[in-house]
Amino acid sequence: MDFALSPAAQDASDRMWAFMREEVFPAEPQWAAYLREHGEHAHPPVMERLKESARARGLWNLFLPAVSGLANLDYAPVAEISGWSPVIAPEAINCQAPDTGNMEVLHMFGTAEQKKRWLEPLLAGQIRSAFAMTEPGVASSDATNIETSIVRDGDEYVVSGRKWWITGVADERCEIYIVMGKSAPQAEPYRRQSMILVPRDTPGVTIVRHLPIFGYQDQHGHSELAFDHARVPASNLLAGEGDGFAIAQARLGPGRIHHAMRAIGMAERALALMVERAKSRTAFGTTLADQGVVRELIAQSRIEIDQVRLYVYKTAWLIDREGAKAAQSEIAGIKVAAPAVATRVIDRAIEVYGGAGVSDDTPLAYFYAWARVLRIVDGPDAVHRRSVARHELRRERPFAGLEVHRRQRRVTYPNRVWFGSFKRSNRRRPRSWPLRARTDHVEEGRDTRRSDRANDCGPAVGARRSVRQRGGADRALRRQPGGLPRGSQAPGTPWPGRNAPWPARRPVHQAARPPAGSQGDGRLPRLPEGRIAPARGRQARRRIVLRRARRRADRRR
Repeated sequence: MDFALSPAAQDASDRMWAFMREEVFPAEPQWAAYLREHGEHAHPPVMERLKESARARGLWNLFLPAVSGLANLDYAPVAEISGWSPVIAPEAINCQAPDTGNMEVLHMFGTAEQKKRWLEPLLAGQIRSAFAMTEPGVASSDATNIETSIVRDGDEYVVSGRKWWITGVADERCEIYIVMGKSAPQAEPYRRQSMILVPRDTPGVTIVRHLPIFGYQDQHGHSELAFDHARVPASNLLAGEGDGFAIAQARLGPGRIHHAMRAIGMAERALALMVERAKSRTAFGTTLADQGVVRELIAQSRIEIDQVRLYVYKTAWLIDREGAKAAQSEIAGIKVAAPAVATRVIDRAIEVYGGAGVSDDTPLAYFYAWARVLRIVDGPDAVHRRSVARHELRRERPFAGLEVHRRQRRVTYPNRVWFGSFKRSNRRRPRSWPLRARTDHVEEGRDTRRSDRANDCGPAVGARRSVRQRGGADRALRRQPGGLPRGSQAPGTPWPGRNAPWPARRPVHQAARPPAGSQGDGRLPRLPEGRIAPARGRQARRRIVLRRARRRADRRR
């Protein structure tokens, strides 16, 4: 297995890193200053200069294999690098969401007229677009809940409904919306939806408001739209009626690779900031880098980033080889894993930075807000975990072994061992079997199964302590007439054979009384004169042995 980047991917990554260091990172202060002066949704001129440079460097439209010649696996490291500056870098190379997904939809499903009118300007970076699916009134993570209607009326379709969290609408360059709605309410659930192109200036389309993310207003915006009987030509329909769900699935496959890798890029920049802070900041007489807790944060971040990166690479490799349908489980998995890792790494960086981490002096606060939002956009984590679990439950296993383990688990009785099942076995313990532990493992007074401590515990050599110490009355019944406990003979003397007779039961006041003039050994119960201890008969002892055997079998199970 070769983990090295392909020559094409390595070349694109090198050119992208040079672009980031020389132009993108220096442009970040200019970008922020322009927005503060002209408004949150203004279009900074520095972006057009960056686009021209990206074109000259050959870093344009790299996300689309048909245009760039890069496979998804080759483009993945470029997307990660762009995540180091997630607001500026993706748009500078014309690989920003949601335009990438919309261009893929038009490339795969658009007619020649639709491609000429909308796809070509998008590929040239002249306009922007939006994807309108999420609705405020229903759980839109389930596409079958979509309520916006798309009704055929002669040569037109009438679109009515309400959408929100529509990314890109606040930018005046956004000229086209891809709207998903219900066109056949009576059809089967996954054939009810269709997608249609709705131009921004269509009568009946209203921008209700721009929604903030944790108080941040992105330059391109996330908006709420109202469609009040908006009429568009029938030729604006994508593919055919009822194809909306299939189009959405095709759109989201590669797009989630892009999202996941940009999230990894944000995590990498947060880790770089964390390391720089740890090296330069001093607390408690030493740098933060010398503090064990900070080193733990750095190490854990590196481990998680490398793990999720390989997960995304595997998913991109599967899409390239077998298509998005064969990688459905992996696509859902990276959508959960990458934003979660980014959120944790950024949170650790904020912890190292302290108050500066939650201010605008560093990009960490915005990174954290956006990483947390990524766990909701394109479907919340719960939906993707559900999808992964569904695929996992359907997957055939090469071997489970549970039934074999149940049929052949090892069951041990005193002096007898066989393989079988308690419930299925018809072998019964003969009444002639002694109720005593095995003794064939005792050699010269040493219990080879257990510690020496077990040899001095009474008649049940190696037995469970909870059974040996059932109470003072039981200990009294196990004593020899001479007052010494069985098993307490001098070291080196083995325990009597398994056929040794069990001592007869007798009243405690006779069996447990110390010799005359003795103060006792401190272990015997002080029972009233004449009181008889409860006897442990053969049936009771048998139940104890069987219960112990069942517990051992349950633990092995």
